[in-house]
Amino acid sequence: MTAALLLVLGCSLGWAGFDVLRKQLTCRLEPQALVLALACGQAPLFLAWGLAMGDLRVAPAYLLPGLLSLLSNLVANLLFMRAVQIAPLSTTIPMLSFTPAFAALLSSLLLREWLRPAQGAGILAVVLGALLITRAPAPGAAPTAAARRGPQLMMVVALLWSLGAVLDKYLLRSASPAAHAALQAGGLALMLLGWLAARGQLGQLRPARRAAGLLLLAMAVSSLSLALQLLAYQRVFVSVVEAVKRTVGMAASVANGRLLWHEPVTPGKISGVALMSLGVWVLLR
Repeated sequence: MTAALLLVLGCSLGWAGFDVLRKQLTCRLEPQALVLALACGQAPLFLAWGLAMGDLRVAPAYLLPGLLSLLSNLVANLLFMRAVQIAPLSTTIPMLSFTPAFAALLSSLLLREWLRPAQGAGILAVVLGALLITRAPAPGAAPTAAARRGPQLMMVVALLWSLGAVLDKYLLRSASPAAHAALQAGGLALMLLGWLAARGQLGQLRPARRAAGLLLLAMAVSSLSLALQLLAYQRVFVSVVEAVKRTVGMAASVANGRLLWHEPVTPGKISGVALMSLGVWVLLR
């Protein structure tokens, strides 16, 4: 259990750091170009992981659910980049805390991962805490229409990523973690490359040169986070991993939003963090 908990906490902290890097990178690249650049860097890293472990197995049963996972991941990544581009981290990232609720429902249907009543209460606390944060009034000017749309887009991301998380665990039955991650990153890169080429928008990649250092760091952090997450899925319910991950990400988004972008920290946000943390404590008991 200690090893499983370390994997969950490790991937949670990694994704929280990656959120900050993505927020900074969206100021320099268009969402499609950013997702493409990250995927191009991730694919060889995952391939190297598989070669080092001597495990790149993939069974034929991987094909159809793998394509569904790829499509959901593509749309979710593009919507995520757009959401954090137009709205503050402290109002967008908390919406991802709905993923454990969505994941609990989907994993019970597809993976037969049935939660105990206490675990269900913990996930409910995580979701309510997120709502408390996003609905807490902040001082200053009223949010723009774009800023209000950011959380709405992120809600769609939460649904798609919860589906993706459940599919990730399901696909580990027919592929090794490294092979699955490499196929998803490589497929994402190929799809986006074709999309940008067909639209004559490959020029969107030019600013990547000026952000090379930040991009390399984001590639490394995201690859490590996903690797730890896939290993955690082999030991822990998907919904529990998502609850811990989103709570850590939410707390970090409030703190980083204040430290890096001077976003206000209100009593509602603090109360939301406390309630979500209580939910995670209940989940991990």
